[in-house]
Amino acid sequence: MQIITTHYIDAAFVPSHGREVVDIIRPTDRRVIGRVTMADQEDTRRAIAAAKRAFATYGRSTMEERAKLLRRLHEVASERIDQLTAAMVEEYGGVVRFARMKKERGSPMQIVVQMVRMERNADEVDAFTRFWSEVPGVDQVFAFKGPAGLPPSPPAS
Repeated sequence: MQIITTHYIDAAFVPSHGREVVDIIRPTDRRVIGRVTMADQEDTRRAIAAAKRAFATYGRSTMEERAKLLRRLHEVASERIDQLTAAMVEEYGGVVRFARMKKERGSPMQIVVQMVRMERNADEVDAFTRFWSEVPGVDQVFAFKGPAGLPPSPPAS
């Protein structure tokens, strides 16, 4: 069982000032799979102060510098995609696991994955589409262009 007692603040994992501990519950079977120490007001103050310091320099960075940072983030996340996917499946109930079970059982149920494409996530659309298109059992993948909020219903197949 994973026990999380730190928060990522100011480019480092730091011990939580907060003392409230919450169970992480897997939604598919309601089993406790971990515990996390929640941030409190002091942790929040430290995170906001760090974000303000970071924004002071980031706000003056060029588009090229920002793109380089995003590419590096993508590289690092891509190197750990299996671990990240496994964590999401475990913690969120797993569309991937559900999709694979659906395919194995030949279920006629449709699985549709969608995201809203906006300026700030435009670089992610291809990776999102590519990833979900390769998951066995996912029937349709959509990226809608539009404002924040719920995307329109996918077209009927």
